[in-house]
Amino acid sequence: MYRRVCWADERTMNDLMASAPGDQNALSRSLRPRHVAMITIGGIIGAGLFVGSSVAIAAAGPAILVSYVLTGLLILLVMRMLGEMAVEMPQVRSFTEFTRAALGNWAGFSIGWLYWYFWVIVIPVEAIAGATIIQRWLPLPSWEIGVALMLLMTSVNLMSARAYGEFEFWFASIKVAAIITFILVVTIAAAESPEPARAVARMTSTIISRILIFYVGSIFVISCVVPWNEVVSGQSPFTLALDHIRFPYASTFMAAVILTAVLSCLNSCFYIASRVLFVLASRGDAPRWLVRTNRRHVPGRAVLLASAVGFAGVMAAVLSPSVVFAFLVNSSGAIIAVIYLAIGVSQVRSRRAREAAGAPPPALPMWLFPWLSYLAIAGMLAVVIAMAFTPSHRAEFWTSIISMAVALGAFLVFRRGASSRSTEALSALSPGSAARR
Repeated sequence: MYRRVCWADERTMNDLMASAPGDQNALSRSLRPRHVAMITIGGIIGAGLFVGSSVAIAAAGPAILVSYVLTGLLILLVMRMLGEMAVEMPQVRSFTEFTRAALGNWAGFSIGWLYWYFWVIVIPVEAIAGATIIQRWLPLPSWEIGVALMLLMTSVNLMSARAYGEFEFWFASIKVAAIITFILVVTIAAAESPEPARAVARMTSTIISRILIFYVGSIFVISCVVPWNEVVSGQSPFTLALDHIRFPYASTFMAAVILTAVLSCLNSCFYIASRVLFVLASRGDAPRWLVRTNRRHVPGRAVLLASAVGFAGVMAAVLSPSVVFAFLVNSSGAIIAVIYLAIGVSQVRSRRAREAAGAPPPALPMWLFPWLSYLAIAGMLAVVIAMAFTPSHRAEFWTSIISMAVALGAFLVFRRGASSRSTEALSALSPGSAARR
């Protein structure tokens, strides 16, 4: 649930920070308010709610409601910190770049690449998940269906940001309608934005209500209709609840809704990965040829690179599901928590620097600073530590540590190479260099 709640607002935040429209290689600002609103809301509602919640319900029972509320509050605090920095640093084009501004280039480089890695690994995961659902109606090998889904979403993301927004608007609309209908009917049985500052403020202030409505509300209804010990891990508790009230074709209906959620996430994976890579390239932390955009102001090369990595992931899932693919998935498990931990530290450091410079209070301040900021940092740290000591998540923790070590090592190599190139350039420009040649 933690992963699903946080990524919707990250991708909206990234789009709000797109580069200035006057730049030849600028990103498009064609997303309208209805797109931004539904992308943000719909992004919270993923397959993690429709299916993944079964694992949490089976393990914790009704106490899962408390867990969801606490997670929602933690994410709310992090989003408020992001909101403060987004309004105060409008020149920043990706939320991962806040770490660069506050902590240095090493943080911007490593956090940016880790975030990209997280989303390109999700691409094959969602593609295979979608293929498994479609096999109910189309008996083809899962890898063929997965490849077809990836080709579809690659094409959508190469069109324009507006095309991505339209697809996501309708995907999200279906999911939202399904959740609202579910809550109403079971309840009965049981008895790229032109105004980023305003959009960020509105977005961060409404997250908690969306979480309460969609996550806590739906899980509460399920717990009222279905005994929690009847929920089976890996099987949709929504389908079970609908079966209990004899909803016609419940299994088929929920399969279609879950497929929509999977395609929505797959669509977003391409969007987020390409935009993060675009920003990394614009900062010189990735090959410069990735900065080029097509005539629709879409970073097509970054989209195609994400697609290529996704295809490789699908092949790994087919050829080595329990070794290579399992390692790839596990190695991204703790990344989001670490990234959000870095965001919290960045907000505190940025605010302290602002106060030391005698600047006025921020336009969108973090509540009760610094205490709630410290609380959010402690919460993220607790999540990471809990993963290290929880047997079911221990593999994710340690393989994620490997990913982080690789990212930091890559920065050291990159910095050494950059320093060497700078030295050579200075040497070539120094007096007497022409004579030596």
